[in-house]
Amino acid sequence: SKMVEQFQQKIESGSRTRQLIEARASCFQDKAKDFVIKSMNDMSKDLLKAIDAEEAGTVIEFNKLVETSFPPITVLLAGVLSPVVLSMSFTGHIIQLTLLFVPVFIL
Repeated sequence: SKMVEQFQQKIESGSRTRQLIEARASCFQDKAKDFVIKSMNDMSKDLLKAIDAEEAGTVIEFNKLVETSFPPITVLLAGVLSPVVLSMSFTGHIIQLTLLFVPVFIL
């Protein structure tokens, strides 16, 4: 009880001992908060690096799949232009039919 009284006197409001204890306590609290925030930031950076690495691997894998299964440019052009070629062919045959064969059949 005597020790408690002495301690209370030393840490009374406005005393130098109380100010030192409060400063250390608040400093400790700030350091603990900074430590937790730094740890969380480091963990999130590592997590983002892992996700980015996985995503980059997926993109590279997708590019390889597209390169191996994508048809050559000549085949693509043939597929795109084939309706035009077919319609021009059809038009040419109709012109031949009307200008060449119909007059021959009439004579």
